Amino acid sequence: MQTDYFNLLAKFNHAYLHPGGLAATETLLSWVNWQASPKILEVACGVGRTSLMAAKRGAAAVIGIDESAGMIASAKENLKRQNIQNVNFTVLQAEANAQPDKDYDVVICEGATAFFSNRKKGISEIKRVLKPGGIFLTTEFYYKERPPEALIQKMSDLMGKKFEPYSLDDWLALYGETGFTIGEIISTPRNKPWSRFFREWRENMHFFLFSKWHPDRPKLNEYFSAFRENAKYLAACSYKLIRS
Repeated sequence: MQTDYFNLLAKFNHAYLHPGGLAATETLLSWVNWQASPKILEVACGVGRTSLMAAKRGAAAVIGIDESAGMIASAKENLKRQNIQNVNFTVLQAEANAQPDKDYDVVICEGATAFFSNRKKGISEIKRVLKPGGIFLTTEFYYKERPPEALIQKMSDLMGKKFEPYSLDDWLALYGETGFTIGEIISTPRNKPWSRFFREWRENMHFFLFSKWHPDRPKLNEYFSAFRENAKYLAACSYKLIRS
């Protein structure tokens, strides 16, 4: 299901809003054996920046999928500008990604598993498409404490799907249930205070969004307010998960 939020981000071709930003992406990519020329799938690829980085670093082929048609359109524009030949972007949902069994060496998903309509099914699909011994690289928020129910409902309404806050133990249990073992786990690089992170988030949405006349301003400010309130309860980790 596409949401106004992701379509709004797609309009402005914005990347690295996942936890940890570019620094977390670099951590994930540092866990890839590039000398092996891996075949890579990026799930919830957004505007495609990480997929393009992977292609430049030595991937044999990269497929990026996202359920947002707007995100994929922006990803294809970025691909066209960089003239990279071994990357393909397509509209697909994580929980039904239609990729062949045991076809990929690496799957990447940054800050998106929390938004899967069915987290267990989505992560099980990631296991299905990975070769035995393949790696799933992900960065995800977890909740240090459960937020108020009113905030959970507000986030669900804004994202257009049920928003269930997971603790770190919840995520680790889910990865185990779906057939992964932990290879690496580190606290996500967060070298910026949250106030600075959100200020830059707003600035990166382009200053004119916040002019009084712009029609997207009220909705974006609504997202911003809810996310900032939600951030009080959050921490994040990056994981290297190995398929059994």
